[in-house]
Amino acid sequence: MRTMRRYHNLSLSIFLLLLSVNPLTEHVEYSDVIVFMLTHYAIFASGLLLLRTVKANALLILPSALIAALWHLPLPFYLSSHFPLYRYAMEASLFCAGALAGASIQAMSNMWRAVALGLWIISDTALSVIFLSYPSIYDMGRDPYPLWQFPVLGIFMILLMNIIVALLLYTYMQTFNPYHR
Repeated sequence: MRTMRRYHNLSLSIFLLLLSVNPLTEHVEYSDVIVFMLTHYAIFASGLLLLRTVKANALLILPSALIAALWHLPLPFYLSSHFPLYRYAMEASLFCAGALAGASIQAMSNMWRAVALGLWIISDTALSVIFLSYPSIYDMGRDPYPLWQFPVLGIFMILLMNIIVALLLYTYMQTFNPYHR
């Protein structure tokens, strides 16, 4: 069963990475902020899934969160949306941040996992609210994305976050199901 989980995680990790880092997606990312943000989620998730079954220090979640937060500040966000070198640095570091998060999960107690999930929900919601209410913060003058895309992105992020949380809760609740293998 454990080997099957590792194979599933590896397969999904590779799929998400190939879906996010390819010429077609890279081309679309320069004009569609929703695709750009989806690749953030997918690349981070790819790294997380890759090392999800490895048990490392729980404190690795801290640099993971800092790296993820850094790329969502207005200036790094702008640079990675404009310039290929920054885009590649963003993609590589988000993958590594996901891997750090994945490696730290096994070492966390359920309480700390819930705290980490809660902090992600709070930070993602805050970013969504900024995109909905103040999209001009992310306008650096020559932005490739029209401002109207940011509120749509904010709504999309809230929906995606709720789907992810629902799936995580469902998976967690299955551990209490006596009929679940």
